[in-house]
Amino acid sequence: MNNNLWIGILIGLIAGWGIEWLIDLFYWRRKYRGMTQVLQSTRDNLQKIKGIDAAIEQKLNEAGIFTFAALSQLSQSEIEAIIGERKIEMHTQSDPTDEPEDGKLA
Repeated sequence: MNNNLWIGILIGLIAGWGIEWLIDLFYWRRKYRGMTQVLQSTRDNLQKIKGIDAAIEQKLNEAGIFTFAALSQLSQSEIEAIIGERKIEMHTQSDPTDEPEDGKLA
């Protein structure tokens, strides 16, 4: 193959990358920013749940989880994938002393 072909392929790849970058910058990031602002305005304090501290709440927020309802839709493996090595103890039975407080979260 001659050099002109390789130069053409390289210019095509760079042009395609540039177009994709512009689409990302002007369309997807603007759309994501708008959705994030709406979600943050209706966010719940996830730290009310036992085992969730500020660091875990931040990781959940970065993944787009801002409400108790959104968190309840995730499986244990999905939560572990989001928060990494830190784990939240998920209990199947609630502590009777916490029932009045847990009821306020819903």
